[in-house]
Amino acid sequence: NSYGSHWGENGFFRITMHRNNLGLELECSWAAVDK
Repeated sequence: NSYGSHWGENGFFRITMHRNNLGLELECSWAAVDK
């Protein structure tokens, strides 16, 4: 990411699941791939 590996946990951050923190669960998308 643009913050580099010195930020957070080697450039990443943790967020709790199933609580809609920061509104992240409102704008979800994923791919459905057929075999």
